[in-house]
Amino acid sequence: MKNKIAIGASIALLLGCFLPWVQFGGIISRSGVNSTEGILILILSIISGILAINNNSKDTNQYNFIYLIIGLVSIIIMSFMCSKLSDYTDKISEGMDSISNMFAHKQSEINTSPTAFWGSGIFLVFAGSLGLVYSGFELSLLSSLKIEKPNNDNLLNEIVSPKYAKDIIIEDNRTEEEIENDRYKNELTLLYESIRNQKNVFGNSNIHDTLSHIDKLCKSKEEALYLLKVYNTVYQKDLINELKSLNSGYDDIKRNVSKFIELEIIETSYPHSLK
Repeated sequence: MKNKIAIGASIALLLGCFLPWVQFGGIISRSGVNSTEGILILILSIISGILAINNNSKDTNQYNFIYLIIGLVSIIIMSFMCSKLSDYTDKISEGMDSISNMFAHKQSEINTSPTAFWGSGIFLVFAGSLGLVYSGFELSLLSSLKIEKPNNDNLLNEIVSPKYAKDIIIEDNRTEEEIENDRYKNELTLLYESIRNQKNVFGNSNIHDTLSHIDKLCKSKEEALYLLKVYNTVYQKDLINELKSLNSGYDDIKRNVSKFIELEIIETSYPHSLK
C-alpha cells in the first residue's frame, strides 16, 4: 500500500514540474521545467517512480529510505524557490504601489501576497513531496521493526525433512535424522532468500538458483506438497504465487513452476492453479 502511495506521489511530483510554478494572470506563466530546480525535481520524481513501481510489482520494500530523501530534498528545493518568489512579489508590490500613488493616489488593489504568483505546479510538487516523505517514513519504520519479513526462527526450528515428518516426537539419538533435517531447513532458507533477492532490483540471485533449491526439496509429489505447506507456514507466503511473480512472460512463469507441473500438483496452463 505504501509503495502505491509512493507511485502516486512520484506522479504528482512529475506532473507538477510541467505545470506553472510562476503565474500572474495571463501575463506571466513559467513552468517548473524552465528552471534548474524544476529539472532536478523532475529527475528525482523519475527515480522515485521507478523504485516505487519496481517495489510494488515485486511486493518488496527495498531502498524505501530513498522516498524519504527525495521527498525532503524536493521540499527544501521548493522552499528555496518560494522564498525567491516572495522576494520578487515584494519588489513588484512596491513598484505597483509607487505607480498607483503616482497616477491614482491610492494603493494598488492587485493581490501581491507572498503566494500571489504561485502556480498550481508548486502546490502539486509540495503534495507529491509530502507523499514521498510519508511513504519513506512508514516503510522505513516497518523495515526497522522487521514487519516485512516474518520472524520465522522458531517455526523454522520446528520444521523437519518430510522423510522424518511423522517422527517429530522422537527425542533419542537421531544423528542421521538431525543431519537430514538441518539440510532441509538450510535448503528452505536458501530458497526463500533466493526468491527475495530476485524481487530486489539490486539482488544477485537468478531463477536457476531458485529452481535448483526446489529440485533438491521436491524429489516426489509428497515432498512438493510438504514444501508448499511448510513455506506457507514459515514465511506466510504462497510459494506458487511467489514463483509466478518473479516474471511476467507466460513461458518464464511456466518455467518457474515447472517442477510442480511435472509432479501434477498444479495445472499445465496459465494461471497454473492447484489441481
